[in-house]
Amino acid sequence: MLERDIALLVALVAAAFTLIGYPLSRRFTSGGDVERRNRATAWAMLASGVAMILVAAVELVPSAIFSGFSTLEAVAWLLAGLLGYIIFDKVVDKFASSEARFKRSALTVAIALTLHNLPEGAAIVASEFAGVESAVATAASLALHNIPEGVAIALVALAAGFKPSMSALLVLVSALAEASGAFAFWAFNFEPDQRTTSIVVLVVAALMLAISLVELLPRAFRTLARDEMQTFNK
Repeated sequence: MLERDIALLVALVAAAFTLIGYPLSRRFTSGGDVERRNRATAWAMLASGVAMILVAAVELVPSAIFSGFSTLEAVAWLLAGLLGYIIFDKVVDKFASSEARFKRSALTVAIALTLHNLPEGAAIVASEFAGVESAVATAASLALHNIPEGVAIALVALAAGFKPSMSALLVLVSALAEASGAFAFWAFNFEPDQRTTSIVVLVVAALMLAISLVELLPRAFRTLARDEMQTFNK
């Protein structure tokens, strides 16, 4: 087996780790009474929101800047994505119920993380040029990174009222996106243009920040504020 084939294999394994997020999310939100499930879902949304903010701020935005974007240009794309989402959200809200809005946000989370996963698969195979050890190390770090991504997609979808089967499907699509990115680079030596990839990364970061700040964190705090078992808001 060639080193390039090994890189593809470990990339597929890393992508599969995204799927672990679904059973973990089901464990968080199943069993017990309705109040306990709501509390668990609220804390999970809080954790997912904070995690997405950290991923956007610590990983996505710096990666775009390091790829050659100026800080000003990166901030401009980020603000454009944030404003675009907020304007779209406000306009559509006039014609949608609160439940429909949350479902839309859940789908946006899934789409954002799925787009984010596409270049990650290619990155693992591409890192093989520095040696198979580099590919394995990259895959290992991304595999651990993929588990909370899968949890975030599934938890937000379940909290929005999607059926478990639909939540599982969204997680599967995200995992397949990373796998397809790896396969495309392996089979065709295809790598997206660096500037295009950076723009996509910044838009994804903007979506993650907007959804966390506009939807996930406020909803989590509202749920926890009504929970008599909590003490931080007394």
